[in-house]
Amino acid sequence: MGLKHCSLDCWKRGKKGIIITMGDEPINPYLPSRQLNEATGDTNQANIETAALFKEASEKFEIYHISVESRSYPNQTRERASFAKVIGEQRALTSSVDKISDKIIDIIEDFANTSGQSMIVETPAVPAGGGEAEIAW
Repeated sequence: MGLKHCSLDCWKRGKKGIIITMGDEPINPYLPSRQLNEATGDTNQANIETAALFKEASEKFEIYHISVESRSYPNQTRERASFAKVIGEQRALTSSVDKISDKIIDIIEDFANTSGQSMIVETPAVPAGGGEAEIAW
């Protein structure tokens, strides 16, 4: 969805965005067109090969995946290896559940250092009476 259904400021500056996925299952070899079309409103006629989708998305995004260690699925080696095969060893990472936030911070810092993009975060005041504040990167 990030590839065709969003618009990022960084693209206007000729820079890439960032996608961080996480899970505890191996990568699916394809995305079923029916479910993808339902989620996006697209009209894909065939299933989408995951490796091809990642290749296309990597033109606009730096893509990272965190394999989440869990007791119910203790062997993240296979899961991580399936992502590493598609996105590369350095971007297929592993983390315990309680360290995910630290891992995400590490990824963002690495992205900022390698891309030359500032990671200054503006946090506007929350409007009186509640509501949502936006964070601009």
